Amino acid sequence: MEFRMRGPYRVESIDEHDTFSLLNPVTNVVVRRHASRLFRIAHPLTREQARHHFMSDSTFAVVEAIHDWRLRATGEPEFHVAFVGTDSDEHEWYAAADLKTNDVFVKYIAGNSAAADACKRFETSSQSRSE
Repeated sequence: MEFRMRGPYRVESIDEHDTFSLLNPVTNVVVRRHASRLFRIAHPLTREQARHHFMSDSTFAVVEAIHDWRLRATGEPEFHVAFVGTDSDEHEWYAAADLKTNDVFVKYIAGNSAAADACKRFETSSQSRSE
């Protein structure tokens, strides 16, 4: 399962052809997408609505739950993510950096001190290595 875009994104500009320049505040990467390829989730979707969107558009996914976490060989924490509308065999492991602005992830970390500590340790060690 591959997703071409996931948020949050901030609108930087819109041109005369309805093309948006979107900034990902986590990565500071700007992407351009036509309005016809974008939509905003203003409210929680039912499982059936999410399944419909997921099956019709591979750029769309809503995190339903995080089931577990582990450390990669590099010491980076990763999390077993379930998406709304997918079966258990479609759950995947994602790095904490890819999830840190996701509400489900934030709640999971708040309730799991060991995972939160692992994320902090890895982030601290990554910052010290880059200096």
